[in-house]
Parts: sequence; C-alpha cells; structure tokens
Amino acid sequence: VIEDEPARQGGMSVVRCCTDSRNGEKVAVKVIEGHQLTDRMSRGIFDRELNVSRLKHKNIAQLLDSGIGEDSGHPFLVYRWVDSDLSKSKQQFTEDGPDDFLDKIGIPILDALKFAHERQVVHRDLKPTNILIDGAGVPVLTDFGISKYRNRGPGTGPTVRGWVSKPFAPPEAEHSSSYSRDVFGFGVLMLWALAEMDIADYPDFPAALESIDAHPTLLEIIEDCCQLEVEDRPKTAIEVNARLETLQAARRRLR
Repeated sequence: VIEDEPARQGGMSVVRCCTDSRNGEKVAVKVIEGHQLTDRMSRGIFDRELNVSRLKHKNIAQLLDSGIGEDSGHPFLVYRWVDSDLSKSKQQFTEDGPDDFLDKIGIPILDALKFAHERQVVHRDLKPTNILIDGAGVPVLTDFGISKYRNRGPGTGPTVRGWVSKPFAPPEAEHSSSYSRDVFGFGVLMLWALAEMDIADYPDFPAALESIDAHPTLLEIIEDCCQLEVEDRPKTAIEVNARLETLQAARRRLR
C-alpha cells in the first residue's frame, strides 16, 4: 500500500514509502528506473544491490524483499523505511563538537565501510543522502547501486557513470573500484560535517580543514583521506579505522 509520503527521486531510482500489508510496517520500495537507464543498466544496478545484501551489519541497510514489477517490468528492492538522512540531520550530531559526530556517525559509518572492504565490496558513492538516520539516531549506509567487487573485472556488468557526486567523489576515473574511493568519500563527509563553511568543490578543502577545531590527529586523518591523488590516501577503510581506534584509545585514557 503506497503512503502519502512524497517519493524520493534520484537519477537511477524512485523510492516510495509503502505499508507492508502482511505486518503493517512502513517499508521503502526502491524502483530502479530513470530516463537515462537502459534495461541492462537497470538490471546491473539491481544485481549489485542484491549481491551486497549479504553484508549483514548494523550500519548497512538490510534488504527485506526484491523482485520485478508485474506491470512496469522495473526491478524493485524493499528496505525498512527511515524518515531522515544525514543531509537533513547534520546539526543534531555536530552541535556538541567533532567528537560527538565522530562517535555517533563517523565511526559507525567507517566500521560499515571496513566491513564491506574486508569482503571486497566498494560502495563508491558515499555522501550524506546515502546515510540514513533511524529513529534511534543510528546511521545506516544505503544505496550500493554503483558498488563494485574488487575481485571482479570491468567487463562483468554494465558501467554506471555520471551519478557519483562531487565533492564526495574523488577526481580519478569514475569506473575505478579502488577502496580509496570510499576513503576519500569518508574524509569529505567528515570535512562537510565539521567545517564552519560550505564545501562545493575540491579547492574548498584547505580552508574547510583550517576552520575545524578538533584534535590534531583527527585533522591529520581527515586531511590524508581527502588527498586528491590516490597514492597519497590511506588505501582502505581498514587502515583508517586502525588510526581512529588509536586516537579513540588515547581519548579514553584522558577521560
């Protein structure tokens, strides 16, 4: 049953709030459709999200159901409905300073990325609108439609280009499946959340970093993640997580 909530329109999909007639719970039905998508591309996006559904983590959206629309022929995926995302909720997590955002958003999302990287999955489109915030304030990473498995060659499926989002996407070629794409996205996410200024593009990074009042080690980690050259960034979320764990351990000793 479709609810009165406005549909969430993206370049590759439309998300509608519906009620599951079996249990009365609200669900998000994500229909893969878009005027620039071929049938093959739609199927590729659908298959990628199905493949990623094996990632069972408290900060990764869990797939409830999937299928092909009987009338439309469009693939669809069903997730638990979440009202808000980080683009709408940033202030509630940043008003108590960088440590608050790091504890409540940064570390849980990094842990989700680490979990994915350990299983050879690269998200490739980390940005505030792809981080849902549930009623308990828990961040949930969603939208793996352009994700890739690192051990699969470029010829295994259709290439989806043009839907990654600056400044959260790095400057290297969009078809890259390097783990460092997610490292870059995480760094820019932290920069976007903590800076005392808006960030429109890469030239804004230095001034944004300068505006943050945070522990020098945290600033160093963010700066390293936001490097424009692939070789200058940490290679995976696993590496970034280890550095942040060291910082967190030092913070706990000082409390």
